Amino acid sequence: MPNWAYNTMTVESDGSETGDEQLRCFVNTAITEDGNLTFSGHLPMPEELDIGNAPHAGIKDDASLMDAIRQIRNPETAGWKKETLLKQIKMYQNLKTIGYNSWYDWNSNVWGTKWDAADSNIDTHTGGIEIRFNTAWDMPRGWLSHIVKLPECSQLRINLVCEAEGESVLLDENGKEREYNEEDDTEYNDWYHSGEYVSKEPSVNGEESIITHTTKTAEQRWKDGEFN
Repeated sequence: MPNWAYNTMTVESDGSETGDEQLRCFVNTAITEDGNLTFSGHLPMPEELDIGNAPHAGIKDDASLMDAIRQIRNPETAGWKKETLLKQIKMYQNLKTIGYNSWYDWNSNVWGTKWDAADSNIDTHTGGIEIRFNTAWDMPRGWLSHIVKLPECSQLRINLVCEAEGESVLLDENGKEREYNEEDDTEYNDWYHSGEYVSKEPSVNGEESIITHTTKTAEQRWKDGEFN
């Protein structure tokens, strides 16, 4: 199982008719019919890459491809081995035609995380939505980088805060980091995460949107009142 990254994202219109329409289009594209966030709305994965559990990419060139074909044609080759070889051939073909050998390779490089968004929780308010969701290992950097630069999101204000599992520390009652002691009677609420922030402002007069990327330690977030 991966470490999880916990994401809170807000998407808001700038209040203009264009912004309101862009917000509706974003929701229709990014949110499924059953109310979950999906990265595939804006960045759909090619169907050819959906090969199930992917073995290691054992075929590196045409010579190893021909060797795999010979093994498949050999009646003494075990059935499970033939299935693995067929999948490896498909991965090799995908790499040559698409540039990625499987869904794992594509998701990790294009979305920035191995799986689609998990455990979505969506709240709507006037002029915007808040989406809480989890991702494997890291925030969806590729997907986020894609949508903040889309012309059809130009009049949207987009903010994402990511807390990575495994990057939490203990803070004392004054918000100062302290060392963990096995004899401590600590609870989950005693641990606090650092945060990574990506923000995009709506475009003004057709100019490029201002995009900022910052990080804060748990101590900084405590000082700024984020844990109150």
